[in-house]
Amino acid sequence: MEKVQQVQAQALEEIKACEDLQQLQQIRVTTLGEERANSVADDDDEGSFPEEKPAFGQEVNECKKAVAAAIEVKMAVLEKAAMKPQARRRKIDITLPGAVSHRRCIR
Repeated sequence: MEKVQQVQAQALEEIKACEDLQQLQQIRVTTLGEERANSVADDDDEGSFPEEKPAFGQEVNECKKAVAAAIEVKMAVLEKAAMKPQARRRKIDITLPGAVSHRRCIR
């Protein structure tokens, strides 16, 4: 069960240090992917007793939930930061006069 806690701590550190959305996506895939979960389960499961397996599975699920929640929070922060420069470029100066149409209406 220590392995699960180590994996969780390492993932949370990586998420905290993440600078962009692509890097965060890569962390999500490597941390929450099935291969990672199976490798952690296989490593820690070999020496455990059958009565410990439900508790181990519960701890793995809690770890996944914590990491997924941290990824969602970081993703929201990074997306918001990515939108700020776009919002600045899209500002419209409402003090300027509008475009004048030179078309005439025929009746």
